[in-house]
Amino acid sequence: MPGFWHGVGMWNEADAIAARVAEAQLGLIHRRDLRDSGISDAAIQRRLCKGLLVRRRPGVYAYAGTPEFARQRILADILSIDSDALLSHNSAAHEWKLISMSPRVPHVVVRRWNREHRSSCLVHESLDLIPADRSAVDGLPITSAVRTVVDLGATSPWLVERALGTGLRLELFTVEQVQKFVKRVARRGRRGVGVIRPLLDLHNSIQGRTESVLEDRFLRVLFESEIELPELQFEVFDNAGLFVCRADFAYPRRGVLIELDGRSYHSDSVAFQRDRDKQNRTQELGWTTLRFTWDDVHRRPDHVAATVLAVLA
Repeated sequence: MPGFWHGVGMWNEADAIAARVAEAQLGLIHRRDLRDSGISDAAIQRRLCKGLLVRRRPGVYAYAGTPEFARQRILADILSIDSDALLSHNSAAHEWKLISMSPRVPHVVVRRWNREHRSSCLVHESLDLIPADRSAVDGLPITSAVRTVVDLGATSPWLVERALGTGLRLELFTVEQVQKFVKRVARRGRRGVGVIRPLLDLHNSIQGRTESVLEDRFLRVLFESEIELPELQFEVFDNAGLFVCRADFAYPRRGVLIELDGRSYHSDSVAFQRDRDKQNRTQELGWTTLRFTWDDVHRRPDHVAATVLAVLA
């Protein structure tokens, strides 16, 4: 805590306790935490006058000498709303790396919100917020990954599919954990639950784990078209038992392999040639290979479903 005390003539046990709290909060401390440390409102004011404390937001302070930086400013906004407020929804999804886009205005969730109080954040109220929903990422108080992926459905339903698949791949949660959370919070009018339920049904039907957002979307196209789901990451061997390749998906009993080509697929000539060699080799072994691009899956899902169905039939 060297930066907190340099050149300041006030030091006692209450400040030492408060400083430890501030260290865990990127150098910030809420007025309630100061009181809990044994520092009264009058003593807070004296420390402000003497320069020991610096006001960063209403009710939020830093000890003198504490540097200011971007993440600390986000935390100051959160703490100024409520000392128990949490970064949530799109903002939390970005911090958990569930989505790549960071919202322009931070999303924050609280149990009760005084609407007369102005804030630079987008504030959500939640009556089902409990301590188990609380987590932290790099010093920011944040909703748990499980809660975040469900809450995301209330603000950006189109991102939930991506966030759920990414969270499963990053092992931030399991399908069972998300289902348990949904069961806990589900009620009439609870936003986000209706968006994620069919996606959970899809992932319960999958044997294995997807490896990309594109694979998630492809399986959803099949699932919504009521087409039998394929095996994932299927390994092909030749008649001598030697490994030939691994396909994104396969229907082994039908002799069908399916490969997906992402947006950057044609930018790598080595990968392009390797995949053509792989396709020729599997063709020699009697496999039929279907290839779909990112545009196919996202912009022509009916075409994708019809093609797969025709080959299987």
